[in-house]
Amino acid sequence: MHVLEGHSDEVSSVAFSPDGKYIVSGAWDKAVQVWSAATGKKQRKMKGHSDAVRSVAFSSNGTQVVSGSKDKSVQVWDATTGKLERILEGHLETLVSVAFSRDGKRIVSGSKDNSVRVWNTITGEMERVLEGHSNWTMSVAFSPDGKKVVSGSHDHSVRIWDTMTGEVTLLPASKSIAFPDGGTVTHIMPGIFQLLAPGEKTVSISQDKDWLLTEPPMEACSIPPEFRGFYPHAFSGSKACFGYGTGLVVIVDLKPV
Repeated sequence: MHVLEGHSDEVSSVAFSPDGKYIVSGAWDKAVQVWSAATGKKQRKMKGHSDAVRSVAFSSNGTQVVSGSKDKSVQVWDATTGKLERILEGHLETLVSVAFSRDGKRIVSGSKDNSVRVWNTITGEMERVLEGHSNWTMSVAFSPDGKKVVSGSHDHSVRIWDTMTGEVTLLPASKSIAFPDGGTVTHIMPGIFQLLAPGEKTVSISQDKDWLLTEPPMEACSIPPEFRGFYPHAFSGSKACFGYGTGLVVIVDLKPV
């Protein structure tokens, strides 16, 4: 569909807005950029981090963007104006992953300091520090109902944390857990999890990164050789988004033509 040009260094993270109309990207050029998924045009560029941006995400209503950086900070932006709304500080090492809760009231962050932290989006206060991983945290997410946090670590473990008590459950490899609201989390590879909202269809990538694997009504398809070699990726409906070391972002539509 589109090749998005604008970053001057490696793209480290991409994410769709909940309605699929926009894409946010973060890169080693320290910038966060928002793009139109329909036209591929850049909507705005946010500069505030003093080092590489490692992770980006939209809030569930699409009005905010959160970014985590090598500068150890989490920053919250107005997605419409590009204005920096809040800086969250407390991690001791590079931020690797950030995510909003579905209600937008909290943010979870994972870092190379091995910790997972939960923040109040409105006040900026750190609500909880979750410690237990023996190596850096690769990925974090809230359960659909916001009562749990899931984290995957370079120590090969996936942990499920209670956001109120801090209690932790280890998720064995290749096992799944169903949340009360119907969402599920699966430990698919060492330290890597897949989180699905109730009724959400899965789109995944083969381990060799040559194929997109989908559920009906979409069909699995081979990724063209010129679009392989991506690192960050995101999905929204029938669309996939890939980020590359060259600074490019590519949008692909999986619907049969």
